[in-house]
Amino acid sequence: MPKLRVLSEKFKQLFLSKYDGYWKRSLYGHHENRIYTYYTVEYFFRISYFSYRFRAFRAVKRLYEKYFKLIESLTGLRLFDGNGKRALDVGCAIGVETRWLASLGYDVVGLDVSEVVNIAKKLSPRLEFIQGDAHLMPFASNSFDLIVAFELFEHLLNPAKFIVELWRLVKLKGIIVIVAASKSFTRPFYDFIHKEEKTHTNLRGPGETVKIFRKVFSNVVMFTRLLLPIPPHLLNRYFVIYNAPEFLADDYILVAWNKIVSRKR
Repeated sequence: MPKLRVLSEKFKQLFLSKYDGYWKRSLYGHHENRIYTYYTVEYFFRISYFSYRFRAFRAVKRLYEKYFKLIESLTGLRLFDGNGKRALDVGCAIGVETRWLASLGYDVVGLDVSEVVNIAKKLSPRLEFIQGDAHLMPFASNSFDLIVAFELFEHLLNPAKFIVELWRLVKLKGIIVIVAASKSFTRPFYDFIHKEEKTHTNLRGPGETVKIFRKVFSNVVMFTRLLLPIPPHLLNRYFVIYNAPEFLADDYILVAWNKIVSRKR
């Protein structure tokens, strides 16, 4: 399909030329290594995630099952049937969601910039985990039926490049699912609790993210959530208010599918 590849490359360059600098805002400028040094094993187990600290993995599974159910009800997409499909979990950490996707039948690979992938490999030796950068992922174009990025988008130094990578890697009729922290009235409180002030380098409102995804995907759907500050290990579940007003929402869930290969100027 040489013609399709040529069109795709032209569109990629057109998108990057316009949006590459759209989100360039970082606490550390171009010193990327100063950002990545935060993503250590200690970051995942002691500093940031309650679910890792207290091993409330069943709560995590229930939360993402709820997300998938809501997505299916809103879009008609089928996410729970992974048989014969390939999936990528970007920002996989220790592989909790990666293992969950595998349980749904997906042939899944997890990718994370941190050395924590070594723990993921030990916990799930039958699954594939790769240490790598989400801005430039080591996979062939049009490789995945489903790509998920859970709580990753807000950590990226250049989300525009990441979106181009998603667009490149997902199949023509493939699906992208993003769960990201939202720039809102409640976000400083959550960042203080989780000590995320230094790693949330690109907090944006959901409207901004939707606007950019619509440049490269025909279909984009978004809904918000407000996570109530109740530790998930108490009852092995998260307490969430869905479709919260954007100024209150701590996170948003974005789904994109049917990528655009070319656009008339």
